[in-house]
Amino acid sequence: MKVISLASMIMSVVVMADAVIAATTIIGRPCADADAYECGTLPDHNNGAHFVFECGSDHTITGYQDCPTVAR
Repeated sequence: MKVISLASMIMSVVVMADAVIAATTIIGRPCADADAYECGTLPDHNNGAHFVFECGSDHTITGYQDCPTVAR
């Protein structure tokens, strides 16, 4: 019984970690305007609020900053 609950707990942690990693991986995503700053949103990042990002010369995001969220 302990083996089943431990295995179940480990699987839950792994699934949650994968979801967090997928949700927060912004660096390296494609972007449109090389060597420029852009604004964007992703439903699984920053509660869907905007963030500003730098598009590198290879058309991938090299850095970003979340915009503050406003309570509605």
